[in-house]
Amino acid sequence: MAAREESDHAAEVAAGEKVSSALIERVDAMLHKLEKEIDDVDARIGNRWQLIDSDRDGKVTPEEVATTANYLKDTTGKDGVQELISNLSKDKEGKIRVEVLVDSIYALETTGNAYSANLSDYEDTESISFGRKKTKFMEGSQKKRKRYGSGSQGNPVPLDGSHEEPMPLPNSMVGFRLPSDKVRPVHRTLPDQAFGPPFFYYENVALAPKGVWTTISRFLYDIQPEFVDSKFFCAAARKRGYIHNLPIENRSPVLPLPPKTIYEAFPSTKMWWPSWGPRRQFNCLQTCVASAKLTERIRCSLSNWGDTPSPGVQKCVLD
Repeated sequence: MAAREESDHAAEVAAGEKVSSALIERVDAMLHKLEKEIDDVDARIGNRWQLIDSDRDGKVTPEEVATTANYLKDTTGKDGVQELISNLSKDKEGKIRVEVLVDSIYALETTGNAYSANLSDYEDTESISFGRKKTKFMEGSQKKRKRYGSGSQGNPVPLDGSHEEPMPLPNSMVGFRLPSDKVRPVHRTLPDQAFGPPFFYYENVALAPKGVWTTISRFLYDIQPEFVDSKFFCAAARKRGYIHNLPIENRSPVLPLPPKTIYEAFPSTKMWWPSWGPRRQFNCLQTCVASAKLTERIRCSLSNWGDTPSPGVQKCVLD
C-alpha cells in the first residue's frame, strides 16, 4: 500500500512539473513573439527617421528646414512652427537642433495628444526601444540617411499600435494595493492558463505610447497591468506598469524601508538645495544625457542672478 501511495505521489509531481514546464515554454514563446513584433516596428520606424546627412560639414539646406517645418505642422498643428524653424541657424548647432526637433516630432506622433504633455516621463526600456533607436542615430551619424517625405503626402499610419484605444491610467498609481493601505484588498480574476506557479511578470514604463499596453496585455493572457508610482516606496518618482500572475494578497514592504525623499537619500544636498526648488523626489531616472550646450546655458542663466533667479529662469531650470 505504501509503495502504491508513493508511486501515485510521484506521478502527481511529474504531472505538475509537466504542466509547469508547458506554461513556462508558452510564456517564453509569447514574450519572444512580442519582442520580435516590437523589434519589427522599431525597424520600420527607423526607416522614417529624418536624419540630416553628415557629409556636408553640418550645413542645413532650406529644403530640409521646410520639410521639417511642414511635417511638424501637420503632426502637431501647433502655432509658431515657421518662426521656430526660421530661427534655426544653418551652422553645425542648427543641424543638431533640427535633429533634436525631429526627435521630438517622432515622440509627439507616436504618443498622441493624450500623452504629449508627459514626454518628460519617457524612459528607455528593452521593449520600447527609444534607447536603441538613439543608439542607431549616433552609430550611423557618418552615413547617408533617409529623410521624411513632405507633409503633402499625408499623415502615415502609425506603426506602433497607437491607432488602438489607449489603456486608461489611474490618477493615483498605487497598484492593486499598497502594503500600508488598510482598505479592502482588490480582487482580480486570472485566466486558467495564467495561474501559477510558475510565476512571471513583465515590466515597462507606464506612460508608453498608445496601444502598447493593450498589445502587451494581449500577448500575456489578457492580464490587466498593475500601474505603480515608485514615489510611494523610494526617493524616485517612476511610473511603471507590471503584468504578472503574482499573488496580490498579504503584501508587506521590503525591510529596511528605503528613504522616500532626496534629503533622506542624500542628506548633504540639503545645504546646497535652492529655496525655490520644490522637488522632494527625483522626477524619474532616464538614460538620456543633456548636451554640454544645454548645461552651459543653464549655468550662464544662473550666474547672472543672485540666490533667487527670476521666475522664468527658475522654470527653465526645473523643467
